[in-house]
Amino acid sequence: MKKIAILSLFLLAGCSTLVDSYLMKFDSNEYQIVTDIRTTAQLAKEKCDTPDAATDAVNLYVLTVSFLNYAEFLPHDEKVKNAATELNKMSMGLRDQYLKGNKVSSAFCKIKFENIENSAKIIQQAVGAKPK
Repeated sequence: MKKIAILSLFLLAGCSTLVDSYLMKFDSNEYQIVTDIRTTAQLAKEKCDTPDAATDAVNLYVLTVSFLNYAEFLPHDEKVKNAATELNKMSMGLRDQYLKGNKVSSAFCKIKFENIENSAKIIQQAVGAKPK
């Protein structure tokens, strides 16, 4: 009897994994938001020596909030929710530096935008790999 109970638990756990992977389908909206985040960061890092960088940092923050809000209540998508949260924290840190009114160095700006761009690329790869 004990063996049957243990076997049942393993089978249920396996079924849960199969159900989760089946339910986690490609979401074109999710992919588009991440693409917009990556593209914004990619283009913004070239403008770190201009006043546009502050605007780009705020716009990027808005996009990451949008991604976080979109992913928040999607079922079976905990990894994407966590990724959205981390991306939002990164963009918030950059935005906050500009909102403080202090001079933000070009190097800091480029590193932050590059980090966000690279993180968004990794998320894009993960989201794009979901079954269609």
